[in-house]
Order: sequence, then structure tokens, then C-alpha cells
Amino acid sequence: MTTETIQDQHDGPPDGSLAQVIGRRPLARRPFARAAAWGLAALAVALAVGEWSGWPWLAAPLQNGLAQRLDRNVQLTGDATGTQGARFRFLGSVRAQVPVLRIDAASWQGPSAAPTVQATGVELALRYGDLWRAWRGGDLRLQALSAVSLDVVLERRSDGRTSWQFGPVPPQDARANPGTLARLPTIGELQVNKGTVHWMDAPNDADVRAELALTAAIPDKSRAAAGTSARGQLSMTAQGRVRQLPLALEVRADGALPLLSDEARAATRLRIDGTWGSSALEFDGTAVDVLRASQASGRFLLKGPSLAAVGDPFGVTLPTTTEFRAVGQVVRRGQKWQIVFDDATVGSSKLKGAFEYDAGASLPVLSGQLTGMRLHLADLGPAVGGRPDAPRRAAGKMLPDRSFDLPSLRVMQANILIDVQEVDLDTDLLEPLRPLRAHLILTDGVLRINSIDARTAQGRLQGSMQLDGRQEQALWKADLRWSGVELGQWIHQDRTANLPPYVSGKLDGSVQWTGRGKSTAQILGSLNGPMRVFLRQGKVSHLAVEVAGIDLFQSLGLLIVGDERLPIRCAAAEMTATDGSIRPTVFVVDTDDSVLVVDGMVSLAQESMDLRVAVMPKDFSVLTLRSPLHVQGGFADPKVSVESSALGARLAGSFLLGLINPLAALIPLIDPGDASATAEASADCRALAGRIASRPAAVKGAQPTR
Repeated sequence: MTTETIQDQHDGPPDGSLAQVIGRRPLARRPFARAAAWGLAALAVALAVGEWSGWPWLAAPLQNGLAQRLDRNVQLTGDATGTQGARFRFLGSVRAQVPVLRIDAASWQGPSAAPTVQATGVELALRYGDLWRAWRGGDLRLQALSAVSLDVVLERRSDGRTSWQFGPVPPQDARANPGTLARLPTIGELQVNKGTVHWMDAPNDADVRAELALTAAIPDKSRAAAGTSARGQLSMTAQGRVRQLPLALEVRADGALPLLSDEARAATRLRIDGTWGSSALEFDGTAVDVLRASQASGRFLLKGPSLAAVGDPFGVTLPTTTEFRAVGQVVRRGQKWQIVFDDATVGSSKLKGAFEYDAGASLPVLSGQLTGMRLHLADLGPAVGGRPDAPRRAAGKMLPDRSFDLPSLRVMQANILIDVQEVDLDTDLLEPLRPLRAHLILTDGVLRINSIDARTAQGRLQGSMQLDGRQEQALWKADLRWSGVELGQWIHQDRTANLPPYVSGKLDGSVQWTGRGKSTAQILGSLNGPMRVFLRQGKVSHLAVEVAGIDLFQSLGLLIVGDERLPIRCAAAEMTATDGSIRPTVFVVDTDDSVLVVDGMVSLAQESMDLRVAVMPKDFSVLTLRSPLHVQGGFADPKVSVESSALGARLAGSFLLGLINPLAALIPLIDPGDASATAEASADCRALAGRIASRPAAVKGAQPTR
């Protein structure tokens, strides 16, 4: 029998099966096929044994590879006692069980720096697709992560180096922008029985320690699109310092940590109670990522000792005020905030508003509208240098001398419409403004209040103001015009027995002033520019005129028969400020009975005055001491006196003539009037009134009311 026949019999019948085909191959190829089959079988057994045992022999090589890849020491090979190693699974996805995980700090953090990650009882899962995208430079996403304990230290230096960016330190120009946070891995399902996070961030001057417990699950994109929320809870307390302000937070949420979430998840319920600096915040709403709240909405309560204190933690420039409290609604989408104040209380002021804050611009921008029923000017007093907690007349001074915070004008921009129903001017002497409308614009350190339009006492105030804070000293400008202000109503003049006001009429005028300084007192003390005032349809108390002129006879008669109102033929004043000293060029009040002339000086730099008031009668009068009045002294304590030289001459003459004949003593007390002087003063008054009336309005479209 031939070898072929024996082989055919050995291999079986020629039935055309796969065995037959293989059996007919050359004998030299059959050992290779058997070896391959045995190799595949051995590999399958090895994979099965490896998956069953958790590939413990891979822990050390993987640990060394990670250490080289991350450029820092990594521990995966044992638990706290060193008796149990890490376990891995690779079928379907990458899964790991690590009793103890430790990733040391980067070398630039120093030898005494705490580990970046230190955890026990760690289990994690990664999908191969996510791992492949991360390998190609995308963000790493973990399918699931759980730990019995997890301690994380996150540090960012001012040059952009971050402890969570592994590998060799990149060159300076390739580092993350110090003003932004580099992305951390996102996690689909997260569970931490107990954890701590220590955040040290040099660009924000932050050092915060947080303790947390978290169980949460982030749904797949399909579940999120269907509105399915993840179940879970976050409990966290944090304390530390951010931007040189103390921070204390308590957070409760049905969701994951902010830097461990992704855009696919649905919003979770979020509750925050905390203090930052001297401000307090309560928030109840929803957020996609809990602490960072890049997408969030809900109700809030915000309060603090000042608006400025509330804005400081958020980098928002707000005026210094008295105590502030607000409730409303907030919506955040990325770097943009939309805030609606349903009720904002600043001291005794009651305001509302709707604003948008864009923190993503090169300079943050605040825009919106401020409305409300009442604004008390005293509540904004600190914004212009006032000290509400100090005595009003401390050290004999009245003008606010607290320095402005000029650098704060340069860190943001603003565009706000103002519409307030009533503005209380913080004095019982003047009528409030009802209403006040204006347009506030802050650009590149220059604060402008344009389109001012206010109504008071049947009149109107219009114009603009500007504070330029780009230099070390602020430059202030004001261009204002008022018309039709009923003086008797605007200035409260309390009189007994329902007597009419001492002076009334419609007041027109304008002012164009400039000043420079670091406080309100310095600006007013350097004031320059003109001021003009004109009274129309005016009337003045006859008794007041005679008392001012020390006309004893007519004053006594008016006290007996009753006061009457003298029509004012003309009342006008033109004053010029030069380096804080205001001097009247013309200041005349012309009545049918007398002409009142004022001259002298008011020093805003010294907060003092030296004014002379002279009354020139047009008619014959007896028993009058006709002597100019002087108003002198500081703003806090002015003194009114009679000019001693003129009064002394009259009294001396009266005394000497009285020695000759008692009736002759009346001769020095007789005033025949001065027609020439009164006519000249009246002409000056009419000329000035004409110039004031013909001056163009300070605001386009504004015309004096008649």
C-alpha cells in the first residue's frame, strides 16, 4: 500500500468536507495550523485567566508607564498595607480597581507639596472611544468613577502652570491663560463617600478647602435630550479666601461636581448658602455644573453692608452705598449673567432693575435698566466720598473728603438707563426730584451721566455730568440747566399762621463747572466756571426786605398790619468760580420798594464765606438803621452780623444830635432813598436776565418753560 493510500485512509473518506480539504494539504503545513490553533486557545485561556484575576502583573508596568507619561510619581500597586494590588479589566471597556491611588505633585510644586490625587477604594471605567479621543488630544471623559475616599489638590500659579496638567512643563507661551481654568476630565457616573478638595489659585488669590460627599449619575445624551434627570446628591462645605476676601459656602445639589460634569447632562437642583467677604448669598435653583454654575438659573437673596461689597467678589464695580439687600432671579449662560432685581433695598431706597453682565469681554460689561419708587441720595453718599457713620460736621467740615476708588472705574464698562420715580436730596429744605431719568455710561475709566431729565417743583432739570478717572486725579465736568422751578415750592420756607413763603417765583439758570481731585471736597475746592440764575414772576416778603434793610419803622408797621408780598421786578445772579472761590459778578433783587445787592466771596476750598448784603430803598423811610448785613464764617457754623462802621456812624450821629434836641436824633435815621444807585442796579439785573433767557438749552431739545 502506498503512502498516499495510507494517508487517505488515515484522514478519512473523501467526502468533500473541510476535513478532507485540510487533509489533502501538504503534510508540512499541518503542524503550523495546529500550533496556531493551540496558540489561539492559549491566548483565550490567558485572556480569561487575566480577566478573572484582574491582570495583577500589569500593575507595576502600568504604574511605571504612567509615572513616565505624567512626569511624576504614581502608586497603583498596593493598598494601605501593601498586601493587595490593583486589578484591571479590558473586555468591552477599560475598568480598574485600585485599592490605593496616589499621584504626586509636580516637581515645580516643591518636595513638600501634597499629592495631587490620593484616594482609596478607587474604581473607574473608560470606554475605548473616549480613550482614543483623549489620545488624539481631546478632553478625557471617564465613564464612571467611585472612591471610598478622595483627596485632591488643585494648584494654579500666576504663570499659568497647573497641577492637573500632567507631563513636562510646557513653555511659557504654551501654558493656559492665567485668567482661565484648564479643563479637567469629565465623569459620567461619580460616587465619593468622603472627599476633600484644596484649591489654590494665584490669579484669583484663592485658597479654599472643601469637604464633600457625592453620589451622582450623569445620563447619556439621549436621556438628557429626553429630559431624564440623574439621581444623586452633593453635600459640600467650603472655607477659605478668594480675592483677599473670606469665603464660606454650604452647597446641596442633586448632581455632580462642576468640573466633573459635561454638556450632556440635565440641570440639577442646587441650593447655595454662603458668605463672601461681608456679603451673603442664598440661591435656590438649577445648574448644569454645580459650583462653577456655567449654566444656572434660580431665585436669589443677596445682601451686604454696601453695593460695592456685593460687587467686589464678582469683580463688578458698583458704587459704595449704605446697607444693601436684594431678591430676584438670575440666569447664567457661560460668561453672561442676566439678573432681575424684584426688590432691591439700599438703606431706605427702594429700587428695581434688570441687568446683563458679560464677563467674557476684554473688559466686563454691565448693561440694563435701573428703576424704582424711591432713591435716597444719602444712601449713595459714600459713593461721592461721604462717611455715613461719621458726624455730619466733623472737624467743622461739610463737604465729603473720602477718596474716590478711581481704579475701579477702569476694570469694567457699563451702559445703564435710569428711571426712578423719586430722588430724595437728603435735606428737609429742598423738594425731591420726581422723576429722574438719565443714561449712565462707563467706558475706559470715564463715567458719564448723560441725558439727565428731572422734574421738581413744577420745573425741569436737564444736562450731563462726567467723571474722568483715567488719571491719578479725577476730572469732573457738569453742564446743567434748570427752568420753571417754583422757588416757593422747591425751597421749604416754613412760616407761621399760614403766611406765604418769603420768596417765590419761577427759577431758571445754568451752570458749567469743572474741577479736579481725588474726592468731592478736592473737586469742589478747585472748581472753575460760570453759574447764572434768573427768577421770573417772583414775589418776596415785604417784611423780609425791611428787616434785611433794618428799617425799624416799616418793619414795625408790617408786624402790626401784617406782611405783604412785593412783586420782584427783576432777580438775577451771575457768579464765577475760580479755583474753588465763587464770586458774584452781578447779584441783584429789584422790587418796587428796594433793591438788594449781594457781593463778596464763597470759598469751597476753605468751606467758608464772606458775603455782604446791602438793601437800597427806593422810597422815603424814617427810623431806619440802613446798614449792610454780613454773612461770614464756615459752612458748618455761619454768622450773620451788621456792618459796624455804617451802623456806628448812624447811631453816633443820632446820639450827638439827641444831646442838642431829642427830635434831632431822628435825622440820621431818615433814609430818603437813592434813585441813581437803584436805577443802575436795576439796569444790571435786566441785562443779565436777558442774557440768561437767551442762552441755548444745555440739552438738545430742552427749552425753558414759561
